Amino acid sequence: MDIVYQKYRPTKISHLDLKTVRNLLAKVLSSENLPHAFLFAGPKGIGKTSAARVLAKSLNCLKQKKGEPCGKCDLCLEIGRGESLDVLEIDAASNRGIDDIRLLKEKVNLQPLKAKSKVYIVDEVHMLTREAFNAILKTLEEPPAHVYFVFCTTNPEKIPETVLSRLTRIDFQQATQEEIIHSLGRVVKGEKLKIDKEILELIAGCADGSFRDAHKIFYQLWLENKGRISLKSAQKALASWQEATPWYLLELIANKQIKEAVVIFETLGGRGVDWQDYGRRLLVNIQKLLLVKLGAQKGEKKTIELTNSLSLEEIIALGNVFGESLLKAKGSPLPWLPFQLAVISLGKYEEEKKEKPFPGELKTKKLKQPVEKKELVVEKQPVVKKQILALESLKENWLRFLEAVKPLNHSVCALLRAARPKKVDQDYVTLEVFYQFHKEQLEQERNRKILEQALASLFQTPLRIRCELGEKPVSVATAPKPISGNGDDLYKLAKDIFGE
Repeated sequence: MDIVYQKYRPTKISHLDLKTVRNLLAKVLSSENLPHAFLFAGPKGIGKTSAARVLAKSLNCLKQKKGEPCGKCDLCLEIGRGESLDVLEIDAASNRGIDDIRLLKEKVNLQPLKAKSKVYIVDEVHMLTREAFNAILKTLEEPPAHVYFVFCTTNPEKIPETVLSRLTRIDFQQATQEEIIHSLGRVVKGEKLKIDKEILELIAGCADGSFRDAHKIFYQLWLENKGRISLKSAQKALASWQEATPWYLLELIANKQIKEAVVIFETLGGRGVDWQDYGRRLLVNIQKLLLVKLGAQKGEKKTIELTNSLSLEEIIALGNVFGESLLKAKGSPLPWLPFQLAVISLGKYEEEKKEKPFPGELKTKKLKQPVEKKELVVEKQPVVKKQILALESLKENWLRFLEAVKPLNHSVCALLRAARPKKVDQDYVTLEVFYQFHKEQLEQERNRKILEQALASLFQTPLRIRCELGEKPVSVATAPKPISGNGDDLYKLAKDIFGE
């Protein structure tokens, strides 16, 4: 696969598959004031290193025109093969210390051996230590005229601000289906293959925005089918690839297939999935759904279809729960467990919605009554007087209160499920909680304000919220016990959703 992938890597700016990167680099390279330090940021397998090599060619090609290298001269060919002594590729994961950077700084002042410029391509630059970043900072501020840096990273947020401010950043987004098909088209044309476009579309759908994964899938199909790939054989072979994509998980959740979504993580865990990479790609897909839902971005057909099957509130909930899961998965002995718990919590939320409607779906109206009574009537619900709230009324409407909190902050809603209303007076609603951590979290000012906002919206009363620590009950009817992460708790909550 690597042989074919390397063979058909982009060799010129105009060959780059990502349209936004192609246009931006062409614009930068045609300008008079060329920056000496670049940052290529984006997910794995999206073409950052390939683009860095093309940039190195542009900086050194003697026949380049408006930044576009010829791709055929000796220098272009040497750089493309990775043989140029003036274009150095460094893996920051293996050379991350201050001594490695000091050695690099000593070499920076040396003149190029053959090319016009020396280009340092540093992959996974976020792996450098803080001391190493500090050591290279001065060189980035005042680089020699013949030196250029191209930093590549999947985690730009880990790079110190002092370094980021001295880099010209180019973001590499996940590839669209059209861009992946364009990339695969070079292989099809170069190898003179006959493959239906429908098969290429199927491969692109399984690649989850990654050029590298698309070429890996394509090459595997090519080998298994001895160069003759039928649509039927492709569909059969790609079933397991499809299951490994975050997009497949989102489709399961959108179809309310909660049990299948939980089980899929066991399959992925057995395959040795990089959960941090999986989680980031999952969040990128959720962000795409959010932007399409808001009309801020155009989506492909499959994106539009999935977006239409989810409400805005559901997409926000997905972002919240899986964002938390990604943080919890880091360093966990079972990194897929936080994702499973997130899926289960979404399933529990759907079950509760069936029992009682979401507050936003209730129709409210004011009765024609004397002004002094000022009562708010909710159809088919108990009458709740303005600024007068009874404890029993709060208990009866507790699930609706949870639903009012959920769109404001999913995490606060989760904490609230392990609490219960204890007392109501003229100024305060007192909640009883059973864990010190929950008490501290709910009493944080921003979280308390969320609760008070939901309370005022649902009951038309400006009461304050406070918490009291109580003894852990044997059974809390209004909310499930907090999940500690052990198997028993997971089983009990799963049983609530799926039944015996």
